Amino acid sequence: MNTRHIALIYDATLPYDLKIIEGVAAYVQEVGNWSVYIEEYALGKQQLPNLHTWHGDGILADFDDPKIGQEVQELDIPVVGFGGGYGWYDPSSKIPYFFADNQGIARMGAQHLLERGFRNFAFCGYPSTKINGWSAKRAEAFCECVEAAGFDCSIYTGRHQTPRSWGAMQKSICRWLTSQKKPLGLMAATDKRARHVLEACKTLGLKVPEQVAVIGVDEVLRISTHQIAPTPNTVVSMGNEYLNGLVNMENQLLILLDIDKILGEDEEVLASIS
Repeated sequence: MNTRHIALIYDATLPYDLKIIEGVAAYVQEVGNWSVYIEEYALGKQQLPNLHTWHGDGILADFDDPKIGQEVQELDIPVVGFGGGYGWYDPSSKIPYFFADNQGIARMGAQHLLERGFRNFAFCGYPSTKINGWSAKRAEAFCECVEAAGFDCSIYTGRHQTPRSWGAMQKSICRWLTSQKKPLGLMAATDKRARHVLEACKTLGLKVPEQVAVIGVDEVLRISTHQIAPTPNTVVSMGNEYLNGLVNMENQLLILLDIDKILGEDEEVLASIS
């Protein structure tokens, strides 16, 4: 059996990318006849393999780096792109591309909190950048679902999104949380953002999930005293399936769902109605 040579271009610091690669790794171990070139630098520092010395059969790449998305357009080997739906994505391109169903993720989170009886809702997102439009999409869909059920929704983005501004960020989130009615059903744009909220709750002495129930997205390793109840990891399985079909794919767009819930000590919580 001939060995397939595949290049993986991804950001090893991003949970979403790592889950794609987890699925790829599972497939490579299963079939055993794949040689994998890995480029795992952060977005903006990634490069395609030297095609003069690397003669590959296909490339699986994160298109959140616009440079990579543009460069692969001219290649004569199969390419599959993935990412957050922003950065680089051209609907007219022949390159298959898949990304998260941001509206679907948010609706799942909102529905979960509505089913638990919450009447106060909030979404904690990020300040807008060129490649994180998914945060605003999730916030919009979450609030639409909540408002359709007859409730109001508060959206927080703040001015800081990295730990380098940790003190100012935590103070800002604390002020916002203090202004919200309790019990509060809250969804965060990512698990990292959920951890920011949990730390603020700890600072304020708010009980999780009794006073603030938090839902996050990505199912990543977190340092927290709160138990995580994950949902099925569709992103990992699709990393597996896409590598399986990489060399024989037709143009298509695939949207994935992935979500998990931060519920505190119990996997279920019913909001006390007052």
